[in-house]
Amino acid sequence: MDITCTNCFIGTSAAIFFEFEFFMNGFTYFKSGLKGIYAKAALVVTMVTQAAASRSIEKTFMAAVGIAFQFAIGPILFYVSYKVPVRIVGEAKFESKAFAKVGGLTTWNLGDAHVEWRQHTGWRKGGSNPSLAWNYELNGDVTTKGKTTLSIIPTVEISVGAIVPMISVGLNLLYLISKEILRKESCVQICPIE
Repeated sequence: MDITCTNCFIGTSAAIFFEFEFFMNGFTYFKSGLKGIYAKAALVVTMVTQAAASRSIEKTFMAAVGIAFQFAIGPILFYVSYKVPVRIVGEAKFESKAFAKVGGLTTWNLGDAHVEWRQHTGWRKGGSNPSLAWNYELNGDVTTKGKTTLSIIPTVEISVGAIVPMISVGLNLLYLISKEILRKESCVQICPIE
């Protein structure tokens, strides 16, 4: 499994400001603080997993072996024999890949914050109402591919001979079964397991 932080950060921003009034007898007004204060943070994690498997089989077995008939020409014995070997070849391949992205982004807007002094009223603090916003990200994708094949190959072999085979004739037949599957599932929520 591969896990990656695809959108992960924390950031803040603010502007510093100063305002003041000054007359001959000194300061009459002073204001200082921060404007446009906000903090942003994100944590989005992407997970990818992949699996593959394959299996194969190859077997040959004798379906039939025997002597069809025998005959003699003088003292020499002739025979006609047969064999029916059946070869089975099978293969299955499967591959699956899953992808999920989960996370969120938050923005905390704190607005402005300042302190203020006036000659006749003294110190005051001021600011605006903060707000908090959330955005989330949640999606996934699953793909499964597979292919299976099964071959059945019977062969009929006929031999004619005396002590050793003199003539052999063979005939191969092929029966092939093949099936492919592909399934893809995508969603913007956690996909239900069926």
